[in-house]
Amino acid sequence: MIESIHIENFKCLEKLTIHSLSRVNLIIGKNNTGKSTLLEAIALYASQADLKEIARILKDRGVIFTQTSASKSITEYNIENFSSLFTNRHVGFQPPDRILIGTHVNTLFGKEITLESSVSLRFVKYNTEIDEVPNKTNKNIEQLDNEIFIRNYGFGIEIRNGLMPRILPLDDERLYSRPIFRNTDTVTNFQFVRTYDQAKEVNGNLWDKITLTEKEAYVIQALRIIEPRIERIAFVNDGDRFRSA
Repeated sequence: MIESIHIENFKCLEKLTIHSLSRVNLIIGKNNTGKSTLLEAIALYASQADLKEIARILKDRGVIFTQTSASKSITEYNIENFSSLFTNRHVGFQPPDRILIGTHVNTLFGKEITLESSVSLRFVKYNTEIDEVPNKTNKNIEQLDNEIFIRNYGFGIEIRNGLMPRILPLDDERLYSRPIFRNTDTVTNFQFVRTYDQAKEVNGNLWDKITLTEKEAYVIQALRIIEPRIERIAFVNDGDRFRSA
């Protein structure tokens, strides 16, 4: 369970710390004050900054752009996409410009946000070096902001999961479909429930996981509070490519 959350530079949440979270939490506030953004930040943390989760956040908010003009490169479109995740759409290349989401852990100096307990995203300029032995490509981050040498740099997004950093080139057309970290055994099992509807394929897949278990009976029992005539539930093809209950 996530017991606390700290967020920096994520959308409208320039800096937010919630020191205590429980199993059930009530988040209230006026429209456009960051309630959904807080949930998205928690989902991003729980997924360990998985690209599929990032793409879902962008698509749900209608801010994922595709290349439709010859005047813009793939890199420019990807920068435009990712910048929507940053406060004020700021595109910066220094460590303080990063999105940081983490939880408080006990250290020698008290409860703190550590690299091990956080994920982060930031724009980087990098150059590429190839080691002949053992034939490995390394991406080195450049901290200089001298635009005279920008032609020698690549633009990337650095995604850090704990102590594991990964630089993804922003000139990649298939960026959002690529796996980032091989070890996903520690990813928290979570389900993000959108505020407006839920995709049919998501409902079907979730139901398949509890079919013929005690959880199925528990859900049906809960649904009978709303509709007492419910006997059982199954998801079947309804003519389109998704299944309906």
